[in-house]
Amino acid sequence: MRKSSLTPIFHWGYGGISVLPSGNLTILSALASILLNRGDAGRDRYIAILEDHFSRERNPNIWKALLLRLSNAGGSTPQVVSNFIRKLFDRFPEILATGEGVIFLAYAQRWDEQLVFELISDWRKSDRTFLQQAYGELVGLVATVKANDNWVWARDEIIASGTDEIKIGLAHAAVNLWSDEKLRPIAFETLLALLQGANKDLVAVVMDVFRVTDEFAPDALTAELLRALADPSTDTSAAPSDFVVERLQALLPHEKELVATIAEKLVAAWRRELGDMRTGIATAAPQLTDLALTLHRLGGTSRQSGVALFEAMIEIDAYGARETLAEIDGRFGPHQATARQRLARRRRLRGSKSRSSLVPLSGHTRLLASEFANWSQRFPFDESFHALPFVWIL
Repeated sequence: MRKSSLTPIFHWGYGGISVLPSGNLTILSALASILLNRGDAGRDRYIAILEDHFSRERNPNIWKALLLRLSNAGGSTPQVVSNFIRKLFDRFPEILATGEGVIFLAYAQRWDEQLVFELISDWRKSDRTFLQQAYGELVGLVATVKANDNWVWARDEIIASGTDEIKIGLAHAAVNLWSDEKLRPIAFETLLALLQGANKDLVAVVMDVFRVTDEFAPDALTAELLRALADPSTDTSAAPSDFVVERLQALLPHEKELVATIAEKLVAAWRRELGDMRTGIATAAPQLTDLALTLHRLGGTSRQSGVALFEAMIEIDAYGARETLAEIDGRFGPHQATARQRLARRRRLRGSKSRSSLVPLSGHTRLLASEFANWSQRFPFDESFHALPFVWIL
């Protein structure tokens, strides 16, 4: 069996591309645009046209392309559409096991979830990775959105005894539903349950939540998710680098101990790639360096965490880490170090409080007053960046 895909089957709002076949598709699609906008009466007339054309059209690609036209055709009386769909999949079962078929089912669950449940019930036993992952995504979607008994039972069965491929599909669904405040509690429960005993690929899919979520609220659900990821038993060795460090830093000063622990785990997991600019992970090195600076500045227990994180970056020769060290210590040499360009930060709305105002600057330093004044002139305060350069306390 081939390795599971770590990318979701659904587009989840990002759109997609497909090649349309030739033949009668243009005419049938034009009729759909007209009749499906005329309520149930127009819909029934269109289904009648398809029924009449059904025996003459032998190209399955025509019917596959028409599925998305029918995805919102249920209306108030969906039975007529459901009957035609069953007939279509009985004649062309290969259409169901395609990306277009799965996306159609994701829409169709809104008007006939029983139809969808019947069509995918055997997928959990399939030996095809695609169908197993699709089963997990569909179950996760409907169980989270509707929470009906049969779908919740299917979700719980996946968590308890599902294959890795099905669990990956379920994780994709929960990750992409996290951003909805109403659905977040159920998505959280699913992700937390999946992290127990998860392999590195499943953990990587769960951590994709950092990419699809623009901003994490510093609430109890976020804290519990971070705690599960920081657990030593959670294997983050395959963690994606996209937006993970950026989202972690945006959470500060909240949950700073958990953020520091996860950052240290990421450095350990990425130690070979962080210093190799041929890899995409190396682009996360400057973000990790800035995270270390921020942790040090926050003071308390996170000060030592910042030191440990930065020392780990120096030890593995992470990209940009030694330049930052030279920038910090350049004040002691005969030449001034060139200030490193800081990462751009998202602009804040006028009137909102910056994070820098929430964290008091520490006065614990061994620099003389004159040296500190020179240091401040070399690194003027920037309201858009809350991680000021700091002085190592050795």
